[in-house]
Amino acid sequence: MPPRPLRSALVVLTATAAALAAALAAVPAPSWSGAPDDLTRTGPEVSRAGGAVVGLRMARRVSDQRRARAVVTVTAPGGRVPAGRVVLRSGSRVLASAPTRAGRRVRVVLDLRRLRPGQHRVHAVLRAGGRRLGRSQVVDVTSRAGCAWRPTACGLPSAATTGVPRGTRLRASGSVTVTRPGTVIDGLDIRGTLTIKASRVVVRNTRIRGSGFWVVTVDRAASDVVIKDVEVDGLGMRGQAGSSGIVGGSPTIIRTRVTGVENGLVPGSGTRVRRSYVHGLAAPGSPHYDGIQIDGGVRDISVTTSTVDVSDQTQTSAVMIDNYFGAVSDVSVTRNLLMGGGFTVYADGAFSDSDGIRTVTYAGNRLVRGYYGYHLVRNARVRWSGNVVDRTGARVRVPGSS
Repeated sequence: MPPRPLRSALVVLTATAAALAAALAAVPAPSWSGAPDDLTRTGPEVSRAGGAVVGLRMARRVSDQRRARAVVTVTAPGGRVPAGRVVLRSGSRVLASAPTRAGRRVRVVLDLRRLRPGQHRVHAVLRAGGRRLGRSQVVDVTSRAGCAWRPTACGLPSAATTGVPRGTRLRASGSVTVTRPGTVIDGLDIRGTLTIKASRVVVRNTRIRGSGFWVVTVDRAASDVVIKDVEVDGLGMRGQAGSSGIVGGSPTIIRTRVTGVENGLVPGSGTRVRRSYVHGLAAPGSPHYDGIQIDGGVRDISVTTSTVDVSDQTQTSAVMIDNYFGAVSDVSVTRNLLMGGGFTVYADGAFSDSDGIRTVTYAGNRLVRGYYGYHLVRNARVRWSGNVVDRTGARVRVPGSS
């Protein structure tokens, strides 16, 4: 048996612990609780204030030439979100706002005005009944002038959105010549060249690297050819002088990336180019670099929503259209980002008086100035509209064009 003083101390401690437990039991539990995913989300997108959980998601890098988009979500743990208004702010400046309906979970998509270049600390607030019910944490957004610094900020293609999709497993191959109609080439890593001599051929998820004069050739008689999610590399200074990436035929070229050649694309009549990326042109010899080269004797060509970057060269062009090899008609170059060269774009009918350049359209393009200027247009019938300076959005005019 313990001594009397120690036994008395134990009695006192036991009584104190019992009193403390009773006091804690009388304290009410917190009046709110939320779904685990709301309570465990961290980072700058979600904040809890005033009884509502407000989440904000938007791109961290945007262009001042394009409207940004913000997605705001609101939940009320254990209850419903009342009807109110979501307000998007940068400091004290209101960027956008929209009314909200009542519901268990509210989602609002806001289109922001174009943000001036600089750093913006953006947050969202939910207001209802004359008071603030919730506020998101801050998202740091960088807005930069123009689209050239990051084409994807303007919805235009770049290396990240063209070529072989990330994670695709490729099988090694030498040069390939296709002669059977309907052939599908999928998932090859071709070291050499690709020649297509048959119709209804599909080339996808494939890389072609080689030093051929023409890395990919499509025969004029090969119709309904599709080249999609493909990378073409002419190996640059280890390649061949005068090289071209994809030449001839009437293919549809989608999300394709071309690099390491003197001329990126040399399209034949009927070619369609969409959401593709030409950049990093390089070749030995005495090159005159053209992202897209149309040297006459062709018609019915379109290039849309693509990025052609020759900004690291002082010549010749992002898009060259001339009549060196014959007449040109029905060429449409629209909604692209075109950069650099000597002049950014050409429509030059000075090579022939009999074979003219007719019905060429440059419309809605963003232009980065070449070494000598934005354009050279002469002896050509050009429809020119909505083409702007990339950094400022100012209109680029062509004297004498229609």
